Amino acid sequence: MTKTALAGVNFELPASDCIPSEFMDYIHAEWIDRIPRRISAVIHDDGMEIHHAYKESLRIVIPWDVEDLGVFFLKTASLRSREKPYDLLMEITRGTVGRLVDQTENWLSSGVPLSRQILLELSEIKMLFRDANFSKSSQRHEKANLAISSSIQLMNRIGDVFSQCILDLRSKDQQPNQALLGGLFESDSNEVQSDFLKTFNSAILPIPVQIPDPSTNPKELAKKNALTRKKHEEIANHLHQQGVSTCTRPIIRFNDLKKRQDQTIEEAGNELLKLSNQLFELGGSSCKLCYPISGLGYGDQGSWNDQEQIHLTHELISKMKQARPQVPFIIGLDQPFGEAVLFDPKRKTPLQLADALVRMGTPLSAFCLEINLGYYPNGSWIRDLYAFNDLLDAWAQIDRPLLVQLRVPGGVQSIDLDFGELRIAAGANSQASWVKHLFSLAIAKQNVAGVFYGTLIDHPNDDYFGAGLITTEGERKPAFQEINKIRQAIEQSANES
Repeated sequence: MTKTALAGVNFELPASDCIPSEFMDYIHAEWIDRIPRRISAVIHDDGMEIHHAYKESLRIVIPWDVEDLGVFFLKTASLRSREKPYDLLMEITRGTVGRLVDQTENWLSSGVPLSRQILLELSEIKMLFRDANFSKSSQRHEKANLAISSSIQLMNRIGDVFSQCILDLRSKDQQPNQALLGGLFESDSNEVQSDFLKTFNSAILPIPVQIPDPSTNPKELAKKNALTRKKHEEIANHLHQQGVSTCTRPIIRFNDLKKRQDQTIEEAGNELLKLSNQLFELGGSSCKLCYPISGLGYGDQGSWNDQEQIHLTHELISKMKQARPQVPFIIGLDQPFGEAVLFDPKRKTPLQLADALVRMGTPLSAFCLEINLGYYPNGSWIRDLYAFNDLLDAWAQIDRPLLVQLRVPGGVQSIDLDFGELRIAAGANSQASWVKHLFSLAIAKQNVAGVFYGTLIDHPNDDYFGAGLITTEGERKPAFQEINKIRQAIEQSANES
């Protein structure tokens, strides 16, 4: 066993290949603020050395292949630098089980009713961790891995109980329908327009329908993809009859917006304003919601820096609001956990960007967290449900309603990337599971005003291949049914009140 006495943190590994090689660059550290910190990780023989420039204890975030579940980014407990190596598997187990126990006890103390069976399973997981600590090597690894996978699955079940408990409480208190989606707003609120409340209310989960790019000739587009467009229209009409609104796609994604030499923010804003006017013309009177900018906070090297993004966004939203004061505007933030900060530490986190826009008085109605789960390297890394719970709670600090948009691959078992095949749990049932648990949790949060799914129909050339709720052949995936179940549960709860 290699025991190198170096500054930083050393780990013993159960095997030299226990961390998927394609994720090695994503190992990082976090403090209590959950902002990613860049560290250096080097694997040698059966050990790993972590080097960092921080004096404080850190939580190390490790991509771990969880049996039957795929690759998850899991946290250790807070670790201080020391010469003696830590057992990596045990520290990941300690961090995962510890977070399960702490959050669950918080919910229990607030009155969430957990069944005897769930409490028994929670006790068994704690015993698994205890036994793993005192077992021999082979048994220790088996019990620790079982404790990790069991913890992740139990988080989902407990999260569902929490969500249902919140919906039941709101129903009994006869709170306004909007509160059933997490946002309790007065009808005359200055921050939220009445049209926004009508678009995101307790009875609907809006599913956006893609509209043509304004620069594309509609006849050419119809000729190339007539079948897909027809399906879009049929599904959109069907959903509209059931009270499901649609919202526009973003006018621009910041990572696609290239900064031209000597281009000013005002010039860029005017160009985007022209695009937005074309979008309004296409939407006509049915445009109840505008999604002008997406992917804020993410950009290539040499592109717009954070301060330029903030000012450009502020200028664009201000001008659009002057032109269409009755239309609510939302802004999408990519990688809401701040993964981009890991590769460019000078960047602001999405939460910091949102705070800056609010402080500037930007006339926007809400922020949208774009969770493109499992799409590497530019999507959101797969984490357990309690990590998303922490994220949503952190966004309650921002004085604006929150929307949650989700994409997750379904119907594909792996994705071929430049650096090789990416191993993720991306089956249709996995997609449905994420929709069920993550949407239910988001709806239960007081600051969440609406949730929606980002891709309706699969497109082979889509950046998020396989994320659709409906296949290119028109077949509905299990995730589509899960969304309907959630909507029906909300409608039932509203009717009972």
